Amino acid sequence: MHPEIFIPLLLMILVAGIIFTYMNNSHKIKLKTHDILEKSIDKGYELTPEMLKSLNQSKSPRMLDMRRGIIILGIALATFLFGWIIPDNEATTVFQALSLFPAFIGAGFLLVWKLNQYSD
Repeated sequence: MHPEIFIPLLLMILVAGIIFTYMNNSHKIKLKTHDILEKSIDKGYELTPEMLKSLNQSKSPRMLDMRRGIIILGIALATFLFGWIIPDNEATTVFQALSLFPAFIGAGFLLVWKLNQYSD
């Protein structure tokens, strides 16, 4: 295998692994929630619509938008600074240009956080 192919391939595998891990953990949480609901029904507990609604939204969407925006802007800043540290001018330009993508996505999340009228 050529060395110039190894790094992008490793990066793609890493991103796929992170996505798979997130989806797998999310699936496990949903299964545990269903098991708890099933056990509650078996024991005779009454499930109210408010309780079922609270299970679906464990975190405020307002806080999630702000949190995602800040984290993604942090990734953009880290990418920009990483490009700034590298002594090669071409690599510096590439990393600083790549940092624009997460910067705009993070700014979008923060804009949604600021403009939306949340009910919580």
